[in-house]
Amino acid sequence: MTSVTPRRSARALDCALEIRSNPERLAQLVSDADSRVIVHTGDAVLVSSGAGPVALVRRSVDDAIALGAAPADLSFLGLEDRRGVFALATMADRVGDLGEGEQWLPVLLASMQLPPAERALANTAVGLANWRRRYRFCPRCGQPTRDATDGGHVLVCGSGHRTHPRVEPVVQMLVHDQRRCVLGRAPAWPAGWMSTLAGFVDLGETPEQAVARETKEEAGLDVLEVRYLGAQFWAGPYSLMLGFHARCGDVERAAAGPELEHVEAFTPRALKNAIGQGRVLVPLPGILAGDLIAAWMDPTRSRLG
Repeated sequence: MTSVTPRRSARALDCALEIRSNPERLAQLVSDADSRVIVHTGDAVLVSSGAGPVALVRRSVDDAIALGAAPADLSFLGLEDRRGVFALATMADRVGDLGEGEQWLPVLLASMQLPPAERALANTAVGLANWRRRYRFCPRCGQPTRDATDGGHVLVCGSGHRTHPRVEPVVQMLVHDQRRCVLGRAPAWPAGWMSTLAGFVDLGETPEQAVARETKEEAGLDVLEVRYLGAQFWAGPYSLMLGFHARCGDVERAAAGPELEHVEAFTPRALKNAIGQGRVLVPLPGILAGDLIAAWMDPTRSRLG
């Protein structure tokens, strides 16, 4: 079995928690000409490829205000080389004509193309906006959440109840018998697309128990051993993906459960061939499922991410 070193944090940004709760300091950063804004739609981020690697486009605060944003619409992400970084959720048509090499890239595709630190920044920006959009009413009393404070990281209703960002734990597991791994396919996915098994952690479960339950539900296999490998925050909508290896007996007995239309067992060589022939499409490294699959196919690959 491939030895995999647990995933390291890709976050290069200083969260600057002390600034979030300081309205005066936040106002200074908003008015600072050096501050930058990551622009996104909630589903896609604005990136630039140009002649170099793909990178997030960073606009000035004045550019963001010109898109119709108010200072309260900006979410503070942290400091990057002592420069304030904010995020703005907007609509693509408000941005208008893009610069040379700029394009809107869905978050999933962006996560497979951006460098690790940029990928983490994109998912943080989109995840925070998704949370703010879904929590328009106080979960405690039902009143509208009227104000965003702490740089957009806290929502407050009329009664003063404070709501903080939520994170949903999800297990993502490479199921295997040490010779073959199991990939599954959901009915709504594009033709040929397959990925690792996954599922939300239920109330009262540990992640390891969720791995065993989901593997049984989705592939009909009993898990003998669970090994944690690493984690990745994912903005869709705000999930913490927990990566595992799940060792089973003979995975040739795998059978698709009600949520999947097909499961298949592959040796590393067979999976490489299927991908090379175009019969199977899998996530690329950069997202957790792609890292798990890449490490399975390449024994020399020793790290996720």
